[in-house]
Amino acid sequence: DDADGNSWFYVAQLWYEQGLLDRRLRLRLGYLDQQVIIDRNAFANSEDKQFSATFLDNNPTIPLAIGLGGAIQAEPFDWLTLILSVADIENRPRSAGFDTAFDDWRGYAIYLEADFEAKIPTARGTLSGNYRAGGLRDPRKRREYDTGIEPGDPIEKKREDFGAYFNFDQMLYREHSSADAGLGVFGRYGYREPDVNRITHFASTGLQYRGLLPRRDADVLGLAMYVAYLSDDYDAEQADDLDREIGAELYYSVQVTPWLAVTPDFQLIDSPGGRSSSSDVWLFLMRGRVAL
Repeated sequence: DDADGNSWFYVAQLWYEQGLLDRRLRLRLGYLDQQVIIDRNAFANSEDKQFSATFLDNNPTIPLAIGLGGAIQAEPFDWLTLILSVADIENRPRSAGFDTAFDDWRGYAIYLEADFEAKIPTARGTLSGNYRAGGLRDPRKRREYDTGIEPGDPIEKKREDFGAYFNFDQMLYREHSSADAGLGVFGRYGYREPDVNRITHFASTGLQYRGLLPRRDADVLGLAMYVAYLSDDYDAEQADDLDREIGAELYYSVQVTPWLAVTPDFQLIDSPGGRSSSSDVWLFLMRGRVAL
């Protein structure tokens, strides 16, 4: 699905899922992609259908591991879903992962998430929304920033750190009850410890309108922006003008035929890499998607 160089064909996901208690409890085991398990979003979670900017597709403070692992999803109430997922975060991309998955149990990332579903009744249909709060344990051993060590001293490393995030999507307006045409809003926030992470605070928000033009209910307009604040510890170590990166994206997806969508896309990045001295970047993309 991506430009992966010589690795043009490989298994991206392979898992078994068992449902229990009328599928209110689901167990999944195998080669997992955490992007389809946690931090999901109705309006910003697919780079081919929605926003193409990496920081709008996902939350950069959440390491979405791809590798061997397992997940438990429980639905005690119709409006509440609880997720516990573990994954081998040390797995190398496009590798089966057996050489790292059973080497050290401490190499597994742990994700905990609570999903709350909201349904607001209106005369034109239900306005659905999802609100997610989660936390994670990142077990990777990484060097600490700004420790004051001198050249030649041993590099200090930290075994693990933790993070927290919030994510929501909410329909605000429906044009009619027979289709999903209408206006929705989304937002994300993430925090990571500043001593071993380059990005310590992240936030994004945006709008999506499906069916803005008359008789074009399959067309989608999206507008969003994000801000990523770099760690003060990392800035102190680099002795550079590091602060934050801000980005924005505007796209309009035209459903030309039932199987072809064409999407012009504009993006602006202010202070790329968090450097205030860097010039702004303007991007124009034209995407085409064929789904047979």
